[in-house]
Amino acid sequence: MSDGTRPAFNPGMTGDQFLGWYWEKEMLETICETLQLSRAGSKAELRHRIAARLDGQSEERPTTKPTQQTNRINWSKAALTGGEIIDDQISFGPNVRGFFKAEIGKGFTCSGEFMAWVRAHPGYSLNDAIAAWYEIEARNRAAPDQKPIAKHNNYLRYLRAFKAANPELTQDDGKRCWKAKKLRPTGPDGYVQYGDGDLAALDD
Repeated sequence: MSDGTRPAFNPGMTGDQFLGWYWEKEMLETICETLQLSRAGSKAELRHRIAARLDGQSEERPTTKPTQQTNRINWSKAALTGGEIIDDQISFGPNVRGFFKAEIGKGFTCSGEFMAWVRAHPGYSLNDAIAAWYEIEARNRAAPDQKPIAKHNNYLRYLRAFKAANPELTQDDGKRCWKAKKLRPTGPDGYVQYGDGDLAALDD
């Protein structure tokens, strides 16, 4: 650890020591197996599950039970119409994707941004979702470099920040900086942030 690069995982770490480094999802899953923890969940959930175990705490569990719902639509089988109301159980299987493709046409793509919009708008109709899809597509075509990148996709967010700060450098340069930076300490959230000092990796 003396050179400031990420150490190998050690069950003797404290939670804070563990959270001070970037860990790939595959590594988190392997660590969960080592500690006999569930591998299910997002990166953030796995990180905090592991940190809790390292600090001697029990795995966090939901404190509330999901509200029981009735008359839910079966999104995988129902004959959908534009007036169908979105609920918090909507899924994006072949039936739902097929509906949007039939309404929008062959150009339809079920992007992460679109799915996030739908899931964030229960109570709206599928027609509203179609209108939102066109708005999202128009915005992304107008400014492709500003298309939102999900926070958990740390790699792509880092490369975008690198390119914005160093337009004269190549993507390969950005990848070299990423490979070096991800082995350095991070903030408590575990995400790697671009900084001008990262360019030192190009001198190696």
